[in-house]
Amino acid sequence: MAIHLRRREVIIGLGGTAAAWPIGSTAQQPIKKIRSLGLLLPGLPEASMGKATRDRLRELGYTEGRDILLQARWADGKMERLDELASSSGRKCDRHLIAGDGSERQAARTPKASRVAVLWNDANTGMVLRTREAQDAATKLGVAIKSVGVHDLISFDSAFAMIASEPIDALLTLVDPFTIQHRKRIVDFAAQRRLPAIYEAGEFVETGGLISYGPNLPIIEQRAAEYVDKIFKGTKPADLPVEQPSKFEMLINMKTATALSLSIPQSIMLRADRLIE
Repeated sequence: MAIHLRRREVIIGLGGTAAAWPIGSTAQQPIKKIRSLGLLLPGLPEASMGKATRDRLRELGYTEGRDILLQARWADGKMERLDELASSSGRKCDRHLIAGDGSERQAARTPKASRVAVLWNDANTGMVLRTREAQDAATKLGVAIKSVGVHDLISFDSAFAMIASEPIDALLTLVDPFTIQHRKRIVDFAAQRRLPAIYEAGEFVETGGLISYGPNLPIIEQRAAEYVDKIFKGTKPADLPVEQPSKFEMLINMKTATALSLSIPQSIMLRADRLIE
């Protein structure tokens, strides 16, 4: 089973192994089936990633080392490595996608912006559709989009120079493992240019970004564990429905708003899930 996010992508591989659990030197116990669960994660190793999945599995009655063997592998922001990591596990991984769409909502939350730069990883083919969605949403709202791609550290310089050379009112960063890995550089640029910026992940706001709006990742990870449980109990992966995130969160960094001399409307602050003072 696999779960795919738009700001951040998670793939969960499943397999099964069997092992004997003898209790004494002479008593032979029945073979107990131990499930093997692989977490293929696209970013850099972070302690928080996969925690909600582990916690939910424990709530469902699974104990690591007794009922399941769990191994996490990281692609270090290189999406092309996911297939390689899945293959190297020695097991075939069934994959399903759960995608979330917040592009139109994000565009709508950038106040008084008529021209918005969209920063995205143009080396990630999965981001092409996301960029088109942002463009379609902006067209409906009467907002002009300037698409700016990055894919390595050197490309940031030309991307930032392009944004700085044009009359840009705001910045929207589409999140994937590469952009979230380099979030401080993006947030610092927005601060230097005094650009109101919105992101798809709260980590940007915690780093100093202005506003984020995106799916609640722990809830998605919990649903991943519930899908794992269903598959362990016999449900065929193909019979599980494709889902979209139902819970979205908004974070606002009030310090950053003050630094940008922005007044956040009370109605927006009341809708925020968290205000960083």
